[in-house]
Amino acid sequence: MKVEQQQIDSDALGASVLQLDVSDGIQDLSAVEADYLQTYQPGYVFCRVPVEDLATCGQLESHGFRFVEFQLRSELRLKKRYPVAPFPYRYEPATTRDDLEAVQTIATETFVDDRWTVDPAINAASSQTRYRHYLEASWQRDDELLHKLTNPQTGEIVGFNSARRLDNSRVLLLLAGVTARYKGGGLGAILNYFVLNDFLDQGLRHVRTHHSGRNYAIMNLELGHFQFRVVQTFVVLRKCYEQPSA
Repeated sequence: MKVEQQQIDSDALGASVLQLDVSDGIQDLSAVEADYLQTYQPGYVFCRVPVEDLATCGQLESHGFRFVEFQLRSELRLKKRYPVAPFPYRYEPATTRDDLEAVQTIATETFVDDRWTVDPAINAASSQTRYRHYLEASWQRDDELLHKLTNPQTGEIVGFNSARRLDNSRVLLLLAGVTARYKGGGLGAILNYFVLNDFLDQGLRHVRTHHSGRNYAIMNLELGHFQFRVVQTFVVLRKCYEQPSA
């Protein structure tokens, strides 16, 4: 079982955040826990387990890990372009610091269904900081993309998308959102039209994404409207630890 520190999450929480990789099973969780407690003094440890692996879920639960999210992995093979001419928007890379700050603001206002935002053990400020940091990473990294959706008549950035290239043909969707006041009006679908067309232009035909099981709107949009295919489901469990007094 591998233990990996998540730097962005750790910076946002103000304590070490670790992810456990249990893809090879759990041999001695007590020993693993004792080791990572001594090495990292974590505040938060999480693990993503295939939903059918009840034995591993049970082992984690017996050590104080608790359910925090049901998650779906889905994929889409792009075969067609989507009509965007009727929509008065421009989709292009976020290139300036002002662009980045604008999409960061959208993210902090629009995300309400992810495991950090809904977790009573994590304060809202930490969740908002986390998304700001992830978007800045996408803005800086060579293997990631950060785009903005702009109303050219007003100059307002109304949506954004970030993604990571996996290779020359595969891409992983990361974060995406539209301005909170426009949610529910169809702008999310329009944003995806532009996103998927851009992937095709870059030769990226195989798209992977993850959904929170409580985000019904996104699941209906991507699984229903865009016909992403579910390929795996997961339970995310986490355990929080008190930090030693300074």
